[in-house]
Amino acid sequence: MVMQIKSGKSEHQKIIEKMVNKLKEKGYYVEANIPTERCPYPILGYIPDIIAYRKGSRIIVEVETIDSLQDEEILLERLSIFSRMRMGKNEFYIIVPDEAILEVKGKLDYLNITVDKLSTYTESISEEEESKE
Repeated sequence: MVMQIKSGKSEHQKIIEKMVNKLKEKGYYVEANIPTERCPYPILGYIPDIIAYRKGSRIIVEVETIDSLQDEEILLERLSIFSRMRMGKNEFYIIVPDEAILEVKGKLDYLNITVDKLSTYTESISEEEESKE
């Protein structure tokens, strides 16, 4: 069986690539679950979209899509695991489609899942993030 390779990149991959570039510009060593980067190691069975390292700190970044938000059981288990990794100098960011921000914020609040930053695709690309030094 021959697998057909899609031409072009998904919105998910484009957002990951843009975040990787932003983090590298800020001096982070970055691993990302995309073909052009070294893939992060799994955390309790789940591979994060991005892990960025700098000066003893670590940021785990998950980029969600409308499709990934539909499988709530797996989504919430994965986000809960990554949220629990927030200790010391570790942070957890979630990036979601613009139209899903309120729904995701409500789910995270209801399930008591803590994130350091929740932003939309538009915000994550356009805003200049403050770097913690």
